[in-house]
Amino acid sequence: MDTPCIPTDDELRDEAIAQINSNFVNSKVTMLVDRDLMEIDINPLTLQAKEAILATIVVCDWNVPIQHYTPTENEHYKFLDQESVTTEQATCLLNHRHATKDRDVIMIWNLVCGSNKVVKTALDFWKSTVEQPLATGFLVSSAPRLKARGLSWAPARPNLLPPAAGTSNVKQYPAFDGQNSVAGRIVAEGFKAEWLMCPIRRSKALPIWFSLYTYEAEPHVDAYYKVYNGGANAKMDPRSLLNIRSIIAPLLKRYRWVAFLLPALRERLSSGAVFPPQPFPYQGEAKGPLIVVVASNGGDEWEWQFVHEWDIKFRLPEFSLKELLIV
Repeated sequence: MDTPCIPTDDELRDEAIAQINSNFVNSKVTMLVDRDLMEIDINPLTLQAKEAILATIVVCDWNVPIQHYTPTENEHYKFLDQESVTTEQATCLLNHRHATKDRDVIMIWNLVCGSNKVVKTALDFWKSTVEQPLATGFLVSSAPRLKARGLSWAPARPNLLPPAAGTSNVKQYPAFDGQNSVAGRIVAEGFKAEWLMCPIRRSKALPIWFSLYTYEAEPHVDAYYKVYNGGANAKMDPRSLLNIRSIIAPLLKRYRWVAFLLPALRERLSSGAVFPPQPFPYQGEAKGPLIVVVASNGGDEWEWQFVHEWDIKFRLPEFSLKELLIV
């Protein structure tokens, strides 16, 4: 549809995309122009041709997600009884439906989320979501992140960047909705949420050395509600410690603290984590846990660094539930 309806001129294109939701809502008739339909021979209009038209409409790529794309704030559409598309859902949809022009991605992302405002940059997109909840499991992806203060955690786009020359073998991890993971909240300072966390402190004497933080439960039963993989730090073998060092060594040159994060599995009937705590598994293809690596100098604010697929031949350290602010 966008071929005949969306202009190529940048200014006109932005205007058309920004108004597309209201155009559909206020239209009495919508004409669908689609190559798959146009290629069906309807002369003569046989039963087979009618069936082909029906099948194309039922399963074509613009019709399958149409309910998700329908704006929900208009009073005429309340009969649909559907919820607004969340940021997580919109991102998953756009992982599979790429824009014709890359410059349109953020505008489309914002519109799919149901916004009527014109937003052209990822920075403005995320600033408009302050005080909204966001699933921690959704953030575990290879999506590029923003460099702005308070938004190091925020994806710069809904889909992955195409592989650059020489990086085609680098494994990519698309975002999923993280529906059953514990949700955090987007705040003015950053993203505040409870994660399963493994803090790692740089040695003061030798920057290449580090120590793993072990949760100190008081009373001991507290560990049942807070700790995942308890006692693992005391059982770490040299090979596993060397593996950790290989992951965090560059960060220890710039930061005093590094931490591994895993999203926590959400309790089915509440917003909190299950107990004993369990990690929320990555919903895509990964042989081992997909961990988030963050870093800090003070320990009160953390900066997003990257995601890393844990090699299952090495021991996983101990994690404990902790709320932290990623800026």
